[in-house]
Amino acid sequence: MACGNRPEATCSVCLDFYRDSEKLQGTLAALRKQMEDLFESHSQDEGNLIKLKRKADCLRKDISCEFAKLHQFLDEEEQALIPKLAQEEAAVLWEIEENARRASAQSASVNQTIADIQKRLSLQETGSLEDIKSITNRVVVKFGKPGKAFLGLNLGEFGGPLQYRLWKRMLKVMDPVPAPLTMDPRSAHPLLLLSDDRTQVTVSSHVARQLSEGSGRFSDYPSVLGSEGFISGRHYWEVEVGGNTAWDVGVARESVRGKELLTLETKTGIWAVALWYGEYIALTSPRTHLVLSAKLKKLGVYLDYEAGQVSLYNADGMSHLYTFSDRFTEKMYPYFNTYCSADTLKLTPLQI
Repeated sequence: MACGNRPEATCSVCLDFYRDSEKLQGTLAALRKQMEDLFESHSQDEGNLIKLKRKADCLRKDISCEFAKLHQFLDEEEQALIPKLAQEEAAVLWEIEENARRASAQSASVNQTIADIQKRLSLQETGSLEDIKSITNRVVVKFGKPGKAFLGLNLGEFGGPLQYRLWKRMLKVMDPVPAPLTMDPRSAHPLLLLSDDRTQVTVSSHVARQLSEGSGRFSDYPSVLGSEGFISGRHYWEVEVGGNTAWDVGVARESVRGKELLTLETKTGIWAVALWYGEYIALTSPRTHLVLSAKLKKLGVYLDYEAGQVSLYNADGMSHLYTFSDRFTEKMYPYFNTYCSADTLKLTPLQI
């Protein structure tokens, strides 16, 4: 009886087959799982690509729209100014041409008188007294000297600081227009000192005000909110940090007011950039360290409520520092926090 016909050998072959089959099934399952993961990853990439293109298209349209407003404003200003200059130029030109016509007529009269005198002198004819008197009277010509007509153009309107004047008038088409803001003393931590006009804040070494229970003041951190909150729209303001060495500046939702055990991060409703221990950071979780080429003197804060965007800028050159993206459901307030008693945080009006 052949070895291959022995029952033991047949069972061994079958067992090896089943083992190999199980391995192959396991390998096949693993490969299928990899394919599913790859397909899911590919689908996510395609979805992200679509989202990216949509976002880029929206931003592209927004950029074109914003520049279109500025182009339209500048075109309208140019079209209003050039015809006005042409009108004044035409008026001055008419005056010059009128002077030239008068001068031409007077020149012809003088030339005729000169010719008459020369003729009488060449013929040695003096004529009667009446003729002589007539000729001498014609010599007395009242010649109107043309004025400096070019001074008729309004150099103050068509020259001068034209770009600066246009820039100031451009405020009517700017969106958002930086609006004057103040700080809310009712939300200020007891250690904070606000200026009389409520545009500056510094921290004191002693309690500046009593903290009443349920007053809505900050108790954990030396923070203060802006007096005005926003539930819609786009808004921009600037904060001068100057020589302040420890601060947080940004936006906070209304519910952080008076909240105990507050954590300074987006999870608790604060979207801000800070200077801590000589380093600039964004208050994300974990913290995002910002690399700047120069020391910050003034920050620009931009809030787009509907878009869920908070962006911060170096206001001196409008270079971008950091952008937070979130979904806002509460009223949003300007947020200020300082640990430095040597210098203030100051809300600054728009400076052109």
